[in-house]
Amino acid sequence: MNASIYAYSPRALREKEAAAFFNDRADIIIMQDTGILDIDSEEDYALMQVVAGYLYDTSPAYGEIRGRARQFLEGAAVKSRNI
Repeated sequence: MNASIYAYSPRALREKEAAAFFNDRADIIIMQDTGILDIDSEEDYALMQVVAGYLYDTSPAYGEIRGRARQFLEGAAVKSRNI
């Protein structure tokens, strides 16, 4: 594991045994090295903007990720306006 992304509910982290996280519901996503960058500074963030822009424009898989992220953010914005 490279520990890039974990997505668990707070309740699951509190209540489940560790073995429950590694079962048939777990998934693996193979990531290209070019799409991975430790962002530890403003310069790293700026570099990632350039790398991400290129990948979004040239890779259908990355373009799909950007589309899903936008849909998620738009849905979150709608929910926050309705609160």
